[in-house]
Amino acid sequence: LWFLTCLFITEIIFYLILKIVYLLSNKYVFFNINSSILIFLIFSALIGLNITTKFPFNANLSFIAVIFLGCGYLFKINKIKIPKNSNSLLVMFVCLLIGLLIGYSLNVKHQLYLDIALNGDVIRVLLGYTTAIASIIFTIIFSSFMKSKVLVYLGQNTLFIMSTHLIIFWAMQSIEMYFGWDFYNNTPPGIIKSLVYTIICLAISYPLIKFTNRFFPILVGRTK
Repeated sequence: LWFLTCLFITEIIFYLILKIVYLLSNKYVFFNINSSILIFLIFSALIGLNITTKFPFNANLSFIAVIFLGCGYLFKINKIKIPKNSNSLLVMFVCLLIGLLIGYSLNVKHQLYLDIALNGDVIRVLLGYTTAIASIIFTIIFSSFMKSKVLVYLGQNTLFIMSTHLIIFWAMQSIEMYFGWDFYNNTPPGIIKSLVYTIICLAISYPLIKFTNRFFPILVGRTK
């Protein structure tokens, strides 16, 4: 659950950025909120990229991850609407290709792209930013075209899935090795492999989500 502490600190950093930006914008008329937030986000990311030591609670990654929170906030306050036309579809497919091509070219196994910054590999981190932002844009456009109850359900239970998917993957690999299959290690990285593991993981997660939401909702931050 390392990402929970990382997310918590990211929220704190972004809260401080917003406080500073709005304080300056109220004091100086020429202070533009959008550009100011972007400048502070980039500055925060640069701080994170220059930290080569792991901080407690993944605080170093929080400086880098805050840019995603900021982009979402800018998207919200500017009330950006996605037009349902061919241009949006083109952008969606381009972002999908960018995400897939860069993602598989990086070929990072069991490692967060942002964590590569600890090794001083800034280029790979920038590529990680690119594929992440492209994937986010794809998801936003796709969700505006596709009103799916499945996507809504996954979104509502993201915390549970993120908390358990690695455990499910490890269990699947252990079962494979026990029966001598070892599909995971003997199969090269690819879309088919990712889809197979994603579908199986979600299928296993579904009854676990139902059970947790029914009997232990407090574990996922719900009261009922």
